[in-house]
Amino acid sequence: MKRETPMVGARRDVNGDELPGERTTKCEFDWNNDGGAPVAVVETVASVTEQCPTEMEPLSRVIDTDALDELFASTRSTPRKTGYIQFQYQGCYVRVSAEGTVYVSLPAE
Repeated sequence: MKRETPMVGARRDVNGDELPGERTTKCEFDWNNDGGAPVAVVETVASVTEQCPTEMEPLSRVIDTDALDELFASTRSTPRKTGYIQFQYQGCYVRVSAEGTVYVSLPAE
């Protein structure tokens, strides 16, 4: 995990879209060196929820992890630099962007 940043006030992703939930944490990754998007999601959610990754539900039960990696993989002719996918995991809202950013928001209590 490169950098974890709690976000306060208006929570918006890199595209300016509002993020759901009450508390949002932003983590930046290098997909090529940090184990890919699935590892980034699990590490970020574990950090935010203060859980051990090995005790969490496998991410593959929520989303196709191979497809998640391929979604942001570079093609032969061009890197994928835009787009995102959003889903829920471990009671959190998760948004993964092509720029290598994972946003995790806890729902309002």
